[in-house]
Amino acid sequence: MASIDFDAIRREWDQHAAGEEEWTKSPSVNRSLRWREIDRVTSDARGVRTVLDVGGATGAFSIPLARRGFEVTHVDISPAMLAIARGKVEASPIEGGGSIRFLEGNAADLSAFADRSFDVVLNMDGPLSASGPEADRVLRESCRVTRRTLVVSAAHKAWVAASRRRDGKPRDGIRAFTASELRRFIENNGLLVERASGMGSLAHLCGNAYVAELVASGDTGAFEAFVDECEHFDRHISPDGPGSNDDTGLVAIARRI
Repeated sequence: MASIDFDAIRREWDQHAAGEEEWTKSPSVNRSLRWREIDRVTSDARGVRTVLDVGGATGAFSIPLARRGFEVTHVDISPAMLAIARGKVEASPIEGGGSIRFLEGNAADLSAFADRSFDVVLNMDGPLSASGPEADRVLRESCRVTRRTLVVSAAHKAWVAASRRRDGKPRDGIRAFTASELRRFIENNGLLVERASGMGSLAHLCGNAYVAELVASGDTGAFEAFVDECEHFDRHISPDGPGSNDDTGLVAIARRI
């Protein structure tokens, strides 16, 4: 299998940095569901102090977690993404006992960190899905540095097929999984998967127009109620569903055995 050009990946993410920041400013079913998982694992009764955000981009998850009092390490391959994230913290410094450090780095090589360095590791989509033939190494590294809990979101094979049909664009560079494939890979690297499923599949079934209208209404209560329904659907009705249309739609939560 051909290797991937990480310099080209870095340039692509640099070009995408402004768009990434815009994405974080509007409600997202996918992002809301991810936050719910993050909230659960960071409020674990066993205690969580350190968090690694692999591919933290412009800080959608890492900065709020630092503001909640966690010691966060934010790694990203893109200098432009890191510049935006740093700018946010410079404009509004972290208080309340939390901290954040920003590092430029490749998700496929976390050798700067020892095994089991972080209580919680987040690997949210981009560093895994966009790494193509190196995706297995990316995921293996995230498993290695996890002390307690790993939260992964990844491209769902069903999402890739549906998006290809929708716009006709190839997704050849994307590494996608089924829920069972993602579960098997993580468990082969020493973690016990508590959940591996589609994320936001009800939103997919309702369609983009319905979700867009709900977001445009500005009714946060109605939006959160819909996210409640999405979560119930994913967990109890269709765990193997394709995920939402607003992102790649597969999530896994795993704990160190």
